[in-house]
Amino acid sequence: MKIGVVFPPLSFPISPYMSVPLLAGQLKQAGFNVDCIDLNAEFYFDICKKGVLKSSIKKIENEIITLKDVFSNSNASDFEIKTIDEKISYFKYLYIKSEFIKNKKLYNDVVRNISSSISILKSKKDFYNPNKFKNALMTVHNAVDLFFLSYSPAVSKNLKIKKTIFDNTFKDIKYQTYCERVNPYIEYFKEKLKNGSFDKYSVLYISIPFSEQLIPALTLARLLKESKNIKIVIGGNYITRVKAELIKYPELFDLYVDAILPYDGEVSVVEYAKYLNSKMLISDVSGLIWRNEYGSIVENKVQIYGNIENRAVQCFDGLDFSKYLVPEIEISVQASKGCYWNKCTFCDYSYGKPVYSICSADKLVDEFSYYKEKYNVSLFEITDEALDINFFEKVADKLIEKNLNIKLYCFLRLESFLTKELLEKFYNAGVVCVQWGYEATSERIMKLMNKGIDVAKRLDILKMSSDVGIWNRVFGLACFPSETEEELLETIKTFGENRNIIHSFIIYKFVMGKYSYI
Repeated sequence: MKIGVVFPPLSFPISPYMSVPLLAGQLKQAGFNVDCIDLNAEFYFDICKKGVLKSSIKKIENEIITLKDVFSNSNASDFEIKTIDEKISYFKYLYIKSEFIKNKKLYNDVVRNISSSISILKSKKDFYNPNKFKNALMTVHNAVDLFFLSYSPAVSKNLKIKKTIFDNTFKDIKYQTYCERVNPYIEYFKEKLKNGSFDKYSVLYISIPFSEQLIPALTLARLLKESKNIKIVIGGNYITRVKAELIKYPELFDLYVDAILPYDGEVSVVEYAKYLNSKMLISDVSGLIWRNEYGSIVENKVQIYGNIENRAVQCFDGLDFSKYLVPEIEISVQASKGCYWNKCTFCDYSYGKPVYSICSADKLVDEFSYYKEKYNVSLFEITDEALDINFFEKVADKLIEKNLNIKLYCFLRLESFLTKELLEKFYNAGVVCVQWGYEATSERIMKLMNKGIDVAKRLDILKMSSDVGIWNRVFGLACFPSETEEELLETIKTFGENRNIIHSFIIYKFVMGKYSYI
């Protein structure tokens, strides 16, 4: 039995998303034959080509010509739209025409520059030149916008074109997965099926961490379910959050999937594979959501993955590192599940991770050594939302002792007990960049956020970090409930006045998640 673990489009392909090699590693350790399949990286690689983009321009021009006679003398008040197809046509004519005419020169420049831009992003020399990098990155983003433009009004990506007539209901999701006029993935995946890309697999696990991936993931699932004898299982962070809504529609199991695996999948992906090999009952697969012979939806009891010390090393079999738009690959690792603070009122990170678990310092350092030797990789991101600083000091000591010569990027809290000596140790161990959750300058807002740090010491910590050579990337959070315009401007002013120690930053707009403490 051959198993594939799939990462669907669409997010910028800078490195393998950790869930895929992580689950593949668990399956491989259990003795299963498994491949990682990064359809996201492949999709970018395939559409960011001069010929494809030229065809996109031609398709847009033909679309405008075709619809001109129908809509050129009409407007919304005098044209009666009766069907969804007419609504799509009307939208296409009005939006695509205006967007294309407004940006026609830009799109022609994109076609001309796309090859050189890809080369810049894959060149060590040019990638680290800020101006060259910025221009190349924007060209690629605009190329994807151009490719998607003729498929408006669907939204299945997280870039600047966000015009849509669809809601996030099952009815509209279903329509988009069937309609080739609004869904570019249908033609793309059909070609992959025709080429036999999935013929060797008995089961595919599709990991869906982001909402933008739902349409492409279900599109692929539908096409495979219609044409191949492959078991389709979906899971991931996004599926975990919306599972209660999804399972209201039994049709999901008719059209798209055989099962759903919410929450962390380290245990359940292996157990489901064992079930397919007749080595355990389906009712015993941890957390599995499935439909029984009577047509009822069944949710199995969840087995909490409470100790990550014995988790397998990641497996990258099947991935082509050359398809990522970077000059050198970075591998993501995870030292802990959940958050050791876990009290910030804006956060829902720990939803689905009811137990905080952290591995040993030896295990993490051994993983760095393994990946460096096996894959010739020296860049790593530790993905923990809040890396335990006392634990990481032990890791730093071991990295310095081994002289592993790697570079690390991690997320730390602005804890008041941080010292310059400790930050210097982190730098000597390989830490080149830290992301810090500064959030807001206002002490009132910070209390409401329950961040649990000494707000008066934050800039002192950032200065110490900068002094030892670490690049500080700072997070701000705007529009937290009750925040005033003056308080927000105070945060922006802080970032602007401290550019010597805040080297880059991003300010997110607060969004209240369903499972946020607030």
